[in-house]
Amino acid sequence: MPFPPRTPERNATNPPQKLLEQLGLGADTVHTTVTFNGNDLPIYSFIIHFAFAIGFGVLHCVVAEYYPRITLWQGAAFGFAVWVVFHSSPRRADPRAPSRHGDGLAVRRTALGRRVDADGTSPAASD
Repeated sequence: MPFPPRTPERNATNPPQKLLEQLGLGADTVHTTVTFNGNDLPIYSFIIHFAFAIGFGVLHCVVAEYYPRITLWQGAAFGFAVWVVFHSSPRRADPRAPSRHGDGLAVRRTALGRRVDADGTSPAASD
């Protein structure tokens, strides 16, 4: 269970998607989903999240060879510090602010990045 739980409003643009947008990727690409077991999943969000986890896990192992104190509480202190830096940043957007990507309930994107409304239709090409 993610903490805090992702509401549709909060998940309209989740933190990994926001990071990718800040790096210059287009919203259509960033909000691409794949369907698994009937659920639309934000594939690029998962890629970024797992890449960070693997990258910091490897960093922890390498640094521990030269600086053993980083293994305090079997690495929990390092993990908590990384979590604090990336999940409690004051730069995070206000989760109550309206999203420019819709309310998250009536809009989803296909694997090709095309927007599809809740009724299954695609809006005009200007979207």
